[in-house]
Amino acid sequence: MSRFSIVFFALFIPAVVFGQYKSQAKLPDMSKALTQPQTTNLLGFIDFSRLHFSHSFSSSFAMGGGNSMLLNSYIGTVDYQFNMPLFLRLNLGVMNSPYQSFSDDRSPIGDFNNTRFFGSAELLYKPTDNTSLHLGVSYLPTYSAYGYPGYSGYGYGPTLNGWRGW
Repeated sequence: MSRFSIVFFALFIPAVVFGQYKSQAKLPDMSKALTQPQTTNLLGFIDFSRLHFSHSFSSSFAMGGGNSMLLNSYIGTVDYQFNMPLFLRLNLGVMNSPYQSFSDDRSPIGDFNNTRFFGSAELLYKPTDNTSLHLGVSYLPTYSAYGYPGYSGYGYGPTLNGWRGW
């Protein structure tokens, strides 16, 4: 039944279409379009002279206790200056460890072998030299030897409901 109703609506319901008369058609002048520079950009509100891209790659190697680890990270940054006091920064990164021998993949530190994406966005408003407002959000990969991200070991432990008390 649903197939029939789709075909019925597609074929038998008239659609309002506004046509163009031959006298209304305006053809572009190709010689002017090719010789004059483009004055507007695709998005209209982005001034590409205020846009800045930067990239960073880091590779680290650590070893100790007969084990070793290689950690690579890439960060791409886009900066845009809206006007003098307003600035936007976007970061996108990827972190990968192609090799680590500290533990197997089942332990929390074995999660280093997985590729992780991270990023952040920050809006900076600085109306004067002594005043600034930062608004930002970030997602960073966390690793902990205790198995829980951000776990410090103080006040929590393997007791009833995970709460040890004071």
